[in-house]
Amino acid sequence: MWYCCVNKQTKTGRVNLAKKSVAADHHEMRRKLFAREYVRTGKQSTAAIAAGYSPNGADVSGSRLMKSPIVINEILRLEALKDAEDKINRMYVLKGLYDMAEDAEKDSDKIRALELLGKSLRMFVDQVETHTTHDVSELQEFSLEQLRATHQELSAKNAVKNDVEVLN
Repeated sequence: MWYCCVNKQTKTGRVNLAKKSVAADHHEMRRKLFAREYVRTGKQSTAAIAAGYSPNGADVSGSRLMKSPIVINEILRLEALKDAEDKINRMYVLKGLYDMAEDAEKDSDKIRALELLGKSLRMFVDQVETHTTHDVSELQEFSLEQLRATHQELSAKNAVKNDVEVLN
């Protein structure tokens, strides 16, 4: 068992070293890991193995852990979070914004809700113009094989040039 030393002030003003078990924290972490895996998989033995318990006694460990108040509370907390995450999706947010836009009393609230709805529909995306800097019309008279050969030749020259630069 591991111990950690903690300074403790006594009534007489002396400082004593008290031992606190770190193993208790380790067991609590394993229980919480068990709860997380149980919520994810729904299987006690799988969760027990994932939490570091022996595969040989995973069924017994899982059953015992399911009776622990720490595990029960953690499972309830994680399931509540999972339910909340399932309810909040794109449609939920869009419906909320739509309702806000319809029911807003102030124009500024309505405008903000409509703005966010418009952004979700990508209505306000800036369009960027692009210009080519090379005239590629001359390349049309070459065959695909000729273009590939030229590309390989230029790539080889650049590789040799880079090797020479590294040596210098």
